[in-house]
Amino acid sequence: PRSVRLMTFNTYYQNHEYEMLAGLIGQIGPDIAAIEEIPSWKRKDGLVDALQRRGHRYQWASPTNFMEFYDGHILYNTDKWKVLDADVFLIDQSARVPGIQRGLNWAVLERNVDKSRVLVMGAHPSFDFRAHGGDWPAMDVVQRVTPLMKKLEAKWHAPSVFMCDCNTGDSSPSMQLLKQGGTGRKFVTAASHQIDHIYIESSPRPLGTPSNAIVVSPGNVGTKKPEWAMADHAPVFVDVALTPGS
Repeated sequence: PRSVRLMTFNTYYQNHEYEMLAGLIGQIGPDIAAIEEIPSWKRKDGLVDALQRRGHRYQWASPTNFMEFYDGHILYNTDKWKVLDADVFLIDQSARVPGIQRGLNWAVLERNVDKSRVLVMGAHPSFDFRAHGGDWPAMDVVQRVTPLMKKLEAKWHAPSVFMCDCNTGDSSPSMQLLKQGGTGRKFVTAASHQIDHIYIESSPRPLGTPSNAIVVSPGNVGTKKPEWAMADHAPVFVDVALTPGS
């Protein structure tokens, strides 16, 4: 099949319900996911171990393990995909929003069955409590990653996916910049719920056609729910029929 399932899921930074999380993620069955608010490698290992106990073969794409930071940590199905390159791009917003460092997790993944490639970026910009939110942290991330995105796409000849708990809405200026070509490429909204988004490149390297966008048990962000495995965000996922040659 040409389709790939993408997911973004903020699991909540104090959530240790690894078995519940593994059950939910395994039920959804994403090919590739951005998992937000799982900052330590102890927690990452806890989730992967729980997934593997259930027979779901997942691993983290990035090898970086020397510090804790917030971003969209990239989880992928190792039966279907392999990592060609991956790293973390740190984005320090602590001068305006104290706390744990932010970053952008990226990975170039290749599908085993047909060698299709995709550049996946996962982000979790700061939430500026003093400004009651605001779009500047997400805009900062989008603007800072633009040169990196251009460089990696040119090197690997792969279309991009941008997944996030962006702490800003789909119609905000930062997300509009992403969709209208401000990064040198245009994106479309493949799936979205409040502040959690999945964007896929539409030009110049179209990833494919999205369908079946799902928000699990839709509800307001900030309330922990058993349907979300005690996370305070809903998992958001979508299927994308890949463009031949991607």
